[in-house]
Amino acid sequence: MKQFLLLSLAFSFAISSFAQKAKIDKAKWDGDKLPCATITVKGDRKTVMKNLKDVLKEEDLKVKGNAKKLQAPAVNWKRVSKNLMNVYATSEKESSDKTTVNVFLATGSDKSTFIGEGNEMKELTEFLEDEFVDHNDKVLKKIAEKKKKEEAKKREKDIKKQEKKIKKLNKKLEQDKALHLQQQ
Repeated sequence: MKQFLLLSLAFSFAISSFAQKAKIDKAKWDGDKLPCATITVKGDRKTVMKNLKDVLKEEDLKVKGNAKKLQAPAVNWKRVSKNLMNVYATSEKESSDKTTVNVFLATGSDKSTFIGEGNEMKELTEFLEDEFVDHNDKVLKKIAEKKKKEEAKKREKDIKKQEKKIKKLNKKLEQDKALHLQQQ
């Protein structure tokens, strides 16, 4: 039994902690496969993209978009480059609790201006691995804690409801016993 418990614990730990490393790859943006930095993180698509949007806003980027696609056109992202650039992001649902994020950098609007290597991409991958993953993990932890508290409150409410039912049944039982004794 102890071995089963240890194996279960090890398995759950292995599932919950997977490497969140960014890499340079290609993904689709407006129908074309273009160079980008990509990372798979914990969380559903909507939450992950909201977290990416929030962390990009913390970097003073004006970001617009939704759970599938974000855009920050003509921004000066000092952390990544001295040049004015466009930042785009897409997401792909890997499973119910994992999402792959693709972040593109471009110095112009056509596909030949998308950056695929160099210092900008190195800075972008470091940003994704550090700030983005950290922010995403913190938000997911808060969501999990909130959900846990809500579930505990719901269980408490259900217990009180059951206790109330038991009291009513006990009262009815006592009344039935008293009635039965009177009839004898």
